Amino acid sequence: MGRPLRVVVVMALAAASLTAAPGAAAATEVGNACVADGYASDFTVLQLEKAGTDGLPLAVPKAGVVTRWNVGSGLASILAENLRVFRPNGETGSFRTIADSSREAVLPGANTFATRISVRTGDRLGAFGASPSGALYCTSASSADVMGAVHFDAAIGGTQAFTPNPAFQVALSAVVEPDADRDGYGDETQDRCPHGHPFHGKCPRVRMRMVAKERRRSILLFVTVTSTASVRVYGQVGLGGGRDAGRGRRIVGLDGGTSHLGTGRTRRFRVPLPKSVLRRLRRLAPGSSVTAKLTVASTDFAGRVKTRRLRVELSGRAG
Repeated sequence: MGRPLRVVVVMALAAASLTAAPGAAAATEVGNACVADGYASDFTVLQLEKAGTDGLPLAVPKAGVVTRWNVGSGLASILAENLRVFRPNGETGSFRTIADSSREAVLPGANTFATRISVRTGDRLGAFGASPSGALYCTSASSADVMGAVHFDAAIGGTQAFTPNPAFQVALSAVVEPDADRDGYGDETQDRCPHGHPFHGKCPRVRMRMVAKERRRSILLFVTVTSTASVRVYGQVGLGGGRDAGRGRRIVGLDGGTSHLGTGRTRRFRVPLPKSVLRRLRRLAPGSSVTAKLTVASTDFAGRVKTRRLRVELSGRAG
C-alpha cells in the first residue's frame, strides 16, 4: 500500500498565478520532475502551487497539444493512473476537468506515455488513480509545493474545489508542443503538415489548371488549385523586330499579383498589358501576334514551390 495522503484543510489560499510564461516555438515540459514515493488510491490530484526548483512551469505557458507525459516512480509496485488536464474557473482552488489520457501502467523507474490532448494557456496537469492503484505523488521539503486533492474521480466536465496539501507534488510532467494550424496534432512529433489544417499526414502537393483569355488591355488568367496554396502570376513580353527592329529587342515585365487560393477554388488574375506592349499591338496587322510568356508559381503548406508556364499569343490590332 502507498503511504497515506495527508489531507490538510486550510481556510484560504492565495490565488495561484495563471500568468503564462512567454511562449516559444518549441515544445515545453510542464509539471514536476520529481520521483514518486507514494500514491493515493481513488484520489484526483493536481498541482496548485510549486516552489519551482526543477525549472518546469506550473501551468501550460502557451496553447498547444500534450503529446506525451512522464512519470518517475521510486515505488516497487506497478500502479495505474490517468493523466488529467484541468482548467481554472476563476475561483481559488477550483478547476474544471477538461480531458484525460488513457489509463497507463506506471512501472518502477522512468515512464513515458504517448497521448494527444489539446490544451490552453493556464491549464494544469494532474492525475487520477483508482483502487487498488492510485495517483502518484512526491513528498517535498518545501511548503511552497502545494498539491490539491479530492477523494473521488473528478471526471471530465465536472468542476471541483481541491483541498490544498503543502509539501506534496504531483509526480508527473507533460510535453506540450505547438499546434500552429490548430488541428489537434503536435507540430513536432505528430503533424507532418504543421501549417496545413486539416492535414496532419504528409502535406498534399498542389496541382493547377489554367485558362488564359486575352482582353483589350490585359490578360485574364483563371487558376484552379487542388489544394490550398499561395499563387503568384508574373511573366514577360519580348518586343523587337519588324518596325521596332532598329530599337533592338526589349523585354517588358508582366505582373498579375499574388493571391491565396483554397482547395478546389478558382481565382481570376488580371495581368495588365504595359503601354509599350499596347503600342506594339496597335502597329501589328491582325494576322500577326506578340507572345506573352506567363509563369504561375504556387507555394503549398510545406513551403514547396511549383511553377507552370504558358504562352499567350496577343493579336495585332492595326487598322
